[in-house]
Amino acid sequence: MGEKVKEKLSLREIRNSLGALNEIGKKEGLDFKLNYRIAKNCKNLEPIVKAYESSLQKFFKENGKYDKASGGYMLDPKDESKVIEFQKTNEELLEEEYEAEIDKIQIGRAHV
Repeated sequence: MGEKVKEKLSLREIRNSLGALNEIGKKEGLDFKLNYRIAKNCKNLEPIVKAYESSLQKFFKENGKYDKASGGYMLDPKDESKVIEFQKTNEELLEEEYEAEIDKIQIGRAHV
């Protein structure tokens, strides 16, 4: 059985880990137990990332301009103060720590 642990992780680490876990989980031929643990970890981490991404989308929609090329909203690069303020606030958020319950996963000799 996988070892359940509570880890303090930054929002940046959680986003990166979730992305990596999703990519690994897409691979074919994974052991059932490994696939299950990956899915459980994703389920535990997704709410944290979804809240951030939802807030991010709302911020850009309210403060940005629609960009046809990208199909999304962007801050006006000419408004340097708003861009700098956003970057500072976003960096602070990405460094905030959250306690997440995860199952340690052993792949070969490495723990993920």
